[in-house]
Amino acid sequence: LAFDFLGTQQLVPVWGEDQTGIVGEALASPLRVRVENQGEEGSSGVPVTFTIGSGGGYFNESGDAAEYTTLIRATDAYGFAQVDWVLGPATGDQTVQVISQGVSGSPWTFSATAITDPALLPLELVSDLLAPGDGAGNVSVTTAIQAVFTKPVDPATIFEGSYFLYDISDAAIVPVVY
Repeated sequence: LAFDFLGTQQLVPVWGEDQTGIVGEALASPLRVRVENQGEEGSSGVPVTFTIGSGGGYFNESGDAAEYTTLIRATDAYGFAQVDWVLGPATGDQTVQVISQGVSGSPWTFSATAITDPALLPLELVSDLLAPGDGAGNVSVTTAIQAVFTKPVDPATIFEGSYFLYDISDAAIVPVVY
């Protein structure tokens, strides 16, 4: 007999949606979800099943050469679960379904587009990692932000003002130094 004192849990996609990648290669960003309780706190130890849908492909585990079409992950201490997705052999739309039994928002379907020519990859920001959260206060002017893009960025094309943050408190644009 189990009691859920935190109320209904919800599956929330965090990042990895709508990426474009090369056929047979891993996407730039993992597929990441979070299971949260009604207080938007992460729920740890919740099983989350990732299953390859249309287009083929597989998941791989770090240090493991095996190719999995289904992986079950338990959410970490903060409620996150993620997988690395290698696209299948077909061009076009591909999908992965994410299921967590008894959790609202489940199932969730991630989509990606597979192409063959790396030159056609759009340069898009896949995710900001390690950035201060919404509403964060007392953020140092030397705060580091790690950004993940869909393809390598030529450092020669980055200059002051090519990437910036928006300071919501005074509507100022803050240039980022590379």
